[in-house]
Amino acid sequence: MGSRRAGGIKKVKRLRVKNPDNMKVPYDLNSYIRVLKLASTPSMDEFMQVSKIAGAGIILVGVIGFLIFAIMSLLPGVGA
Repeated sequence: MGSRRAGGIKKVKRLRVKNPDNMKVPYDLNSYIRVLKLASTPSMDEFMQVSKIAGAGIILVGVIGFLIFAIMSLLPGVGA
């Protein structure tokens, strides 16, 4: 890949990668500033509602995982 240097350290060539047109990174900070101006801090009611929904989702995933574990451990020859 590169040439050998003294001491066994390999010099690696830098690769130049072109950005395709469909993957341009926006360099205009005005778009970021516009989004930050539109964003607002949620009220306590909104925050509590989102927290309850997220907590319920986490609990639901845990219950489903536990049920799968329990079923797999009860079936003979399936679980470890």
